[in-house]
Amino acid sequence: MITLPTVETIRKLAANTASAASAADTASAIISPYKKIIIYGAGNLGKRTLAILTNLGRQDDVAFFLDANPSGKTHYANIPIVLPDSDTVSDAIKEKALVIVAVMLNKSDYNSLEKRIKGYGYQNTLNAYALMTTSVQVSRVSEDMRYISDSADAVCDAFMLLSDEHSKSVFANILQAHTQHNYGDAIDANIPQYFDNSVPFANNYRRFVDCGAYNGDTLNELMSRTKCEWYIGFEPSLESYSLLVKNAMSYKIDTLCLPLAISDESGFVKFDDRSSGNSRIAEDGKSILQTVRLDDIIKNPDGLTIKMDIEGSEAAAICGAERLIKSGAPDLAICVYHYVSDLWEIPNMLHVLTPQYRFYLRNHYEYTFETVLYATVGGR
Repeated sequence: MITLPTVETIRKLAANTASAASAADTASAIISPYKKIIIYGAGNLGKRTLAILTNLGRQDDVAFFLDANPSGKTHYANIPIVLPDSDTVSDAIKEKALVIVAVMLNKSDYNSLEKRIKGYGYQNTLNAYALMTTSVQVSRVSEDMRYISDSADAVCDAFMLLSDEHSKSVFANILQAHTQHNYGDAIDANIPQYFDNSVPFANNYRRFVDCGAYNGDTLNELMSRTKCEWYIGFEPSLESYSLLVKNAMSYKIDTLCLPLAISDESGFVKFDDRSSGNSRIAEDGKSILQTVRLDDIIKNPDGLTIKMDIEGSEAAAICGAERLIKSGAPDLAICVYHYVSDLWEIPNMLHVLTPQYRFYLRNHYEYTFETVLYATVGGR
């Protein structure tokens, strides 16, 4: 793990980006000692793990899924789904197979789950995120990992914008994870996402704009921690939206929930609607979705806090909020983990729009996931 990084550290990391081929080699090496593989979790992350194993040529070695709540399903992709405490699994399989744990949990809950799995007799476990090196999206314009080294100057510019040593350590360790294909050392902030008291937000969450509101999980945290005056939530997934509305109706503040996506222009796009919270705009999506610009929806920029977790559409959404950001300098909490390049491109973009912003970077989960850039003019 890197501590007290300098700009020279960052430039060296960017310059020494490993190739995409070595990412696959790294993932293959992790699982190569095991002839049989079991995937714990038959949900979206489990399915994504199977896709990665397929790309690595190991799909035929997947013996079965383990899932404590299979919802009546017995197979996925012709692979059996088995209960974790099933007595049909031999001791030999439990001893020799690798169980890839494909469930997104915080460190404490993951450790508890891993302990339960081993209590069932399975002896070898691996967090699925250790294999995500082969499926990382580099940028919106290139999937070549050399894009990082080609962007070394911009990477260093973003690093120098960060306002505290913790942010710089997070930046350096995430960059190292991506450039060296080793995702075990990214710093976990171990604090509630979007509500870090060490970030000196100027507006105290008084007026909250939630882009990617999901089922109201952030709204619930907001109401338990702050004195919010009003809330606007945007959630395009209809299943999640219905849960968001139910949540919002339980609070005695002004709330407005809209089944729209935030982007850089108003229009209609194809949409991949998933119930797991990672619905996204996609060319092969089966739904049609309306997009809007924040600048067209919100007229008064005063006192805003804007959160964005919109599956890689954050940069476009920022472009669609240019007036609000320039004129009101709202507090921002922007997810920067859907593309590697968001780590430097989004802070550089925001610095151009509002040079007085101070930037803080926090990682709220292991393996570079749930990384949030906070921007504020507070604390000056």
